[in-house]
Amino acid sequence: MRFSGKTALVTGAAGGIGQAIVAGLRAEGARVAAADLDSSAIPADVHLDGDLLNPKYCDGLITAAVEELGSIDIILNNAGVITKIVCFDLSISHQASNPNFTFEHCMSGKNSH
Repeated sequence: MRFSGKTALVTGAAGGIGQAIVAGLRAEGARVAAADLDSSAIPADVHLDGDLLNPKYCDGLITAAVEELGSIDIILNNAGVITKIVCFDLSISHQASNPNFTFEHCMSGKNSH
């Protein structure tokens, strides 16, 4: 077992990739702290549930993991945030003058004139 005796903190542990990371580390002998909004369904050694968009939660995450596991050998920051924004109604000339303009909403025809 490659990670026998090691400890790990995995953020974004409740998603598909996060769950696979936690399972893989545990299968290789690591004790794992899972951090996400709700990690209760994940077979981890420690569940550190909270909102990674909350600075206070983030500030205390490492300390909480060390308190539970004794130390941290591996930190895997797998968390990601998907947000939706409003695509402003921009003119075709503005879209054409900006080569990096790739908003899905604009490509869908919502902004065609």
